[in-house]
Order: sequence, then C-alpha cells, then structure tokens
Amino acid sequence: MKPLPPRTNNLVFAVLSNLTFGAGGLLALIAAGRRYLTPQEGTADSGMLLAFGLIFTGMNAIITFVTLRNARRAGEIATQRAVYPDAPWMWRREWQRGRLEDRSGTGLVVLWAFAVVLIATSIPLLASVPRQVAEGTTAALLLFIFPLAGLGLLVLAIVLSLRRKRFGRSQLVLTTNPLPIGGRFSGQVETSVARDTFAGAKIHATLLCVSRVTGRGNQRQGTRERILWQDTSRIAPSAVTVGPHGAVIPVACAIPPGMPPSSVEDDFSIIIWRLLVDAKIPGADYSAVFEVPAFECKGA
Repeated sequence: MKPLPPRTNNLVFAVLSNLTFGAGGLLALIAAGRRYLTPQEGTADSGMLLAFGLIFTGMNAIITFVTLRNARRAGEIATQRAVYPDAPWMWRREWQRGRLEDRSGTGLVVLWAFAVVLIATSIPLLASVPRQVAEGTTAALLLFIFPLAGLGLLVLAIVLSLRRKRFGRSQLVLTTNPLPIGGRFSGQVETSVARDTFAGAKIHATLLCVSRVTGRGNQRQGTRERILWQDTSRIAPSAVTVGPHGAVIPVACAIPPGMPPSSVEDDFSIIIWRLLVDAKIPGADYSAVFEVPAFECKGA
C-alpha cells in the first residue's frame, strides 16, 4: 500500500491537533470559569486552568492559520498547473513573477505568536502560584517555566526583528527565470540599506541543490536534507550598485547539466534549490535566503 504523501499527513495531523488543542483548551477554559463562578468548587487552581486553556486555544489558532495557508497554496498550485501544464516554474506565484522574497525570517511571525501566547498565559499563572505555594503546593513553582519561556522567546523575537529592521526584507529579481539547468543564470538582490553598508564587506553568494527526504512508516526519522551540489562565489563590494530602494547585489552562477529540477509540490522526497547571500558586516551580518526555481529549459 502506497503511503500518504506528506501534505496529506500534515492535513491529518493538523485536524487531529486542532481537535486535541481546541477541545482541551475549551474544556480548560470552561473549568476555570466554573471555579471562578462557583466558590464551593474552589479557585486555587483556576488560574492554572485558565493558563492552560489559553495555551491550548492559542496553539489551535496557530495550527489553523498554518493549515489554511498551506491549503490555499496547494489550491493556487493546482490552478496554475492547469494553465501552464508544461511550465512548472509558473505554478508558484512567487516563481511566476520572478521576484522572490527573502525566506530567512519566515518563522518570525510564528515566534512572535508563541511569545505573545506564553506571556499572555503568564498573567493568571503569576496570580495563582503564590496562593498555591502559601497553601503548601510548592510544585506550583514549576509553572514559572511558562513566563520564563515566553520572555526568552520574546527576547529572541525582538533581536531578530531589530536585525530585520536594519536590513529590511530583501528581494531576488531573476534576470533568467527559471534558473536553467545546464546553463547560466543571473539576477540581483535588492536590499533596503545604503550601498556604503557593504563597503569593505566580504560578500558571498551560494547556490545549493538540496535533497529533502521525509521519513515514512515504522522507519520514520524526521526530515533530513543532503546537499547534492553547491557553488559559492565571492562578490566584490565594488560590484554593489544603487537601486530604487537601496543597495543592489548582483548574483550569477553556471549550473551543470544533469542536475535534478526543483520540486513544486510536497512529497516524501523533494528537490530544493536555494540561493544564500551573506556579507560580513560589523555589528550584525547580512544574510538572505531564497528558494529559487531551477528547471531544464530549451536553449539553456
């Protein structure tokens, strides 16, 4: 029997997770409300119940958002596939435009969401823990792990956000779209910082072909990535020009023939082509990551 593809497994996991977190969160919130409204049931652990309820419902909201986003993306791919059956680089909206967003901060929104949820749940915890400790339940001190974890995530989110604020969100504009396997591609990375930022910097551009394999069945080992091919080139600071929004970094690379093309849809084994652009800069290094389309094209 052929196993379900990862996108189907992810959907099943999302549904089960929604049921678990949603039901658990709702029950915890109901129980907390009953303890607040019914004095005879006691309110010693109502704060803890409220905290867990907020955590579970927050997790449910995050999983629902990711599930809906992935479902929308799958629908867009199916629509474009029907229009361009022989041009898979046209199936994704970002590939179709030839203007790709930096993916190095993709998880920043989720990081902020987790930080906010944990900190929000800390309010009832901070109110209930001292009372429980006074009643002899010293184990309640372990609940401080939630506000501490929330503060840790908040600090990390702030640091990454400040870094993003300094450099902005870069875009890769492909001169050759898609990247021709067996040919040469060129493009430019548009940043939102001044050209002088890269003066004297060591700038590198690395193109990688990565094989990502997801474990299956009883031998599930998570997700593993293996680099099949890579090429790194150094970019002279003098090559950086001024664009409409800031510094523009030129990139170019020759791709050898016979390399596997990019995978458009998720599966157990997929091929991902990535372009990494980084620069050593005093204070905070610049780094941008782009997932690029690479396919065999006639005339490449």
